[in-house]
Amino acid sequence: MSKPNTKFDAITKSAEKAIQYNSDPETALMYARRAAEAIAKDLYTDTFNKKPGYLNLHNLIKELSEKKAFPRKVMCSFRVIQNFGNINAHATDSGENIDECLKPALEFFSIILNWYFQDYQKTALPATLKFNLDRDTSLITEEREVKTMPQQPENISPIIKPATPEKTMSNPHYQQDLKILDGVWDMNQVANSETVIILSGCNLVAELLDRPVAEMLRDEIDRLGNPASPKRAIVIADWWWWQEAMDKAHPAIAIGGPSNNGMTRDILEKVAPQGENGLYSAFLFEDYPKVAIWGETGTETRKSVEQFIKNELRSFLDQCWK
Repeated sequence: MSKPNTKFDAITKSAEKAIQYNSDPETALMYARRAAEAIAKDLYTDTFNKKPGYLNLHNLIKELSEKKAFPRKVMCSFRVIQNFGNINAHATDSGENIDECLKPALEFFSIILNWYFQDYQKTALPATLKFNLDRDTSLITEEREVKTMPQQPENISPIIKPATPEKTMSNPHYQQDLKILDGVWDMNQVANSETVIILSGCNLVAELLDRPVAEMLRDEIDRLGNPASPKRAIVIADWWWWQEAMDKAHPAIAIGGPSNNGMTRDILEKVAPQGENGLYSAFLFEDYPKVAIWGETGTETRKSVEQFIKNELRSFLDQCWK
């Protein structure tokens, strides 16, 4: 499946510049996204046997994911590069400092590069694309780390007792689910058409900001329902919803805007959003009720969810549990 090296030129040149401009995060992120898009276009051409035309990176990732053209870790890495690229594109207008974005972006960029060259193309990663993350991003991170790392007070132990799975936000019903599922793996034992699936985006920003809000909403749904039965909520990454193995016979709630959540994009293709002052929602009542909830910022997404819980959750659940 190896190709002439000339076909790697656009990818290699952009990737080299992403690494070379490590002291200029805006430029480095721009070239990382450009290289990721070139890789995605090459994968699209191979997968669909046609040119991608004017498909943007978002749609390239979506269509390739549906065809399972790459492993999940690579898909997530593409999403990270796409979203950091979006942040970079609007950083000047928003006044955001994107310096800290570079190191995690390059970490995921390296996953894409290694998989594409070594696993997909079955060739060695070009020497010019090998880099040391700690060394090659030190110009922008070293000074910040020195300034921001707080000193540990002498009278406070640095040892923190690990939380048990039952006490984490990930699954407050861990022991119950373990007893039912362990060694059986039959999701029908804990979920059915009354179970509300809450989808959070599959990228770092969504994991850090949207998933905790999704879990807050899950806890409220569980309080109104009965977690000992399938009348509960489960939080998953939006990527899983599009996989063939995912049973979509569930009501669903998407947390996060269309740039972060595939379900939100899907709903907005069918209905118009409602809301104001940066707080938005979009309801879609088909066989199973669906709603997307988001804001223009992370803070506003949380406010949107809190507003939904206060004003609309009970009526939404009436539709789910009638």
